[in-house]
Amino acid sequence: MIFSSELNFWLSIGRFAQQCSAGTGWGYSMDRQDACRCCDRACSHPRPAWPGAGRAAARWAIMGQARSVGRRGNGRRHYRPSGRLMCRGQSPRSPDILYWPLASGNYRSRVDRLHPTPRSLCSGHTNTRKIMKPWTMVALTLVLGAACRAQEPTPPLVSDPVYTRPARLVDIGGGQRLNLYCLGSGSPAVIMDAGMGDSTISWALVQPALAHSTKVCSFDRAGLGFSDAARRPSTPRNQSEDLHRLLAAAGIRPPYVLVGHSLAGMNVRVFADMYRADVAGMVIVEGSHEDQSTRGWAIGVPGQKDRYDAYLKDAHACVAEAEKGLVMGTPAYEKCVGVPDARVSPDINRAQQAYAVSPRWQAAVASERENVFYESAAEARGTRKDFGDMPIIVLTHSPFAKRSDETQDERNQRTLLWEDLHLQVAAMSSRGINVIVPNSTHYIQYDKPQVVIDAVRQVVSESRDR
Repeated sequence: MIFSSELNFWLSIGRFAQQCSAGTGWGYSMDRQDACRCCDRACSHPRPAWPGAGRAAARWAIMGQARSVGRRGNGRRHYRPSGRLMCRGQSPRSPDILYWPLASGNYRSRVDRLHPTPRSLCSGHTNTRKIMKPWTMVALTLVLGAACRAQEPTPPLVSDPVYTRPARLVDIGGGQRLNLYCLGSGSPAVIMDAGMGDSTISWALVQPALAHSTKVCSFDRAGLGFSDAARRPSTPRNQSEDLHRLLAAAGIRPPYVLVGHSLAGMNVRVFADMYRADVAGMVIVEGSHEDQSTRGWAIGVPGQKDRYDAYLKDAHACVAEAEKGLVMGTPAYEKCVGVPDARVSPDINRAQQAYAVSPRWQAAVASERENVFYESAAEARGTRKDFGDMPIIVLTHSPFAKRSDETQDERNQRTLLWEDLHLQVAAMSSRGINVIVPNSTHYIQYDKPQVVIDAVRQVVSESRDR
């Protein structure tokens, strides 16, 4: 069932196309819309200009080369940027991450596969021996496209029965209980917070893998999933206080590595601001930002704020419908509950349907929608913007779909805006990294779960080394 309220309105963002001028020295680019990689003065690196980018914009198009600098006991690669341009005939020592140097000393990276061979087009493995010429790449893609489609696995099906019932209901005070699901052992504990209207199932493809090396917990915010109804507005400060009480009541001691998706990207930052001594690092997956609405509404046709406010009225109407009783097959049910989610089993869908028709779930979703761009944004805006050397990784999806009601130029502006906002969050730490994740959507944890797993493992490892 598709419950995520991450916005029919949510920013539709597309990759910004930077063009290399005609001339020599051009090597194979990751895609047509990727940053330029040129090796002579004939190549132009246009500076993407967007509000607030400052010095970072001037350096964003400089492609660095990811270089592996060794392994530690857990087998994890550690990277540092070399700052060299990729030229014809060169290949990186490690193809996994490329970095754009930022003015603050942070790095923007792109998780990608640079030079796929015929075998790797389907398997995801890479060959770094040489850079393919673009026409060779096109030919291979055409020839092998059908074969790849035949070999593509079906989307992952989540069927673990733990998601059909509460895992552990923990009293956080006054008889209010939140659902908590923990796996593994070790420190720092990884605490995973889902997006708007989502539940523990949002992390189903990530949490078990992480539990091999440390304790990992996901939870349902008040009113959502299997948790009891919320007793106050669903804002980051209130939800951070709830989470702090939940962890204390469950006996989960700090330090914590916080992982937040979408709306929870603001939540984890507020929690880290309120309880700074308890937080060792953060991974923010497609995180919402306090300025995304005000700056996003300035792009394109007027009236976007009015449409969003109308969307809020629909959310409150769903609360009233739930109080009367939502019946499957009716227009109200389709609007307020949605359709079954093909990514999960029928049993999990039935469990989700059962709580999605409840007034407490509809009220929690309506409160999160109502506050995300207003009170929640104000609370996030009031937090610190300097987390020192705390490890922070911000994951940003790509490619970005074009909305039917916007021009290509508007799409490009939204792309730059979304990436700039994520860049700002990464720049809050001297060890911040912003990673562009190709071939993914807003739900990177479903599309590319290994990327999220690797990011969390990296932050956990770095926090242990401090």
